[in-house]
Amino acid sequence: MEIGTEPFELILLIIMVGSMIVASELKKLYQVAIAFIVFMLAISGLYWILGSPAISVFQLSVYAGTTGVILFASISVFPTEEELEQEKKGIKKEEQ
Repeated sequence: MEIGTEPFELILLIIMVGSMIVASELKKLYQVAIAFIVFMLAISGLYWILGSPAISVFQLSVYAGTTGVILFASISVFPTEEELEQEKKGIKKEEQ
């Protein structure tokens, strides 16, 4: 371990715990995916600091990349709040 890396490790650990708490409390899928990407980036940085750049790059490419794909899929598949509101207004107009 190099001298002076302890503060960075502590910061990354705080980011990891914080992003997982945030991800477990959020309701919207795209917000959870963003929090999970932050978590994966923090893990990757921690691996890099601990002296394992190969695992760090693997973490970035596979796990953070896959979570990014999930994020884009959730944005394109699930309706936005505006679309849901328009559907509700449309249904209410038809009922009247």
